[in-house]
Amino acid sequence: MILYNPIHPGEFLKNQLERLNGSAEKFAAHIQVAEHQITDLLSGQTSIDADMAIRLEQALDISAQHWMEMQIAFDLKQAKDAIHENEPEIEQLSRMPKQSKKQRLQDIEQRLDTIEQILKNIDHWQRGIQRLRGDIRKLLMAEDEQLAIIRDQMFQCAVTRFMETEGISREDAEARVKAALDAPARFHIPTLDELESPLALPKENQR
Repeated sequence: MILYNPIHPGEFLKNQLERLNGSAEKFAAHIQVAEHQITDLLSGQTSIDADMAIRLEQALDISAQHWMEMQIAFDLKQAKDAIHENEPEIEQLSRMPKQSKKQRLQDIEQRLDTIEQILKNIDHWQRGIQRLRGDIRKLLMAEDEQLAIIRDQMFQCAVTRFMETEGISREDAEARVKAALDAPARFHIPTLDELESPLALPKENQR
């Protein structure tokens, strides 16, 4: 707390020593400093620093912070008195230049435009991701269709081969192939290499 008419902390210390009937010499020895440090302080020729404030706190039970605040208050009063006498012309700087109402509205409008552009970019990215997902689905569907065509072609090749090798009808051949698909351990579906051989027969018939 800054006092209205602060005194030098040395004067306050003088009052404390008088109350205790102590001398500068004995007090200096008690707080383990040179005697001139106390005499200079009592006469107001020196200021209290942090080290001295701590020593005074330990000896007199008056907080170091209080001693430092007394010194700051005294120094500020001395500085203000000196500045008042010299009267320097120092203009106060504002933190930000004042804007007119029109400038403030323009600034708000620019920020809104920026936000709008960001939202447009986000929407554009989302649409791009959706298109990419659609393309991936199409590729997967096309791949599934190609696999289905290949499976159907192999199925028809197997049916035709059964018809040629065993002289059975298409209906019976399709039934044989479907049975082989349902029970692969009992029936053998010819591979492409086997289909090229005129002797391709189910493994069951080759035994």
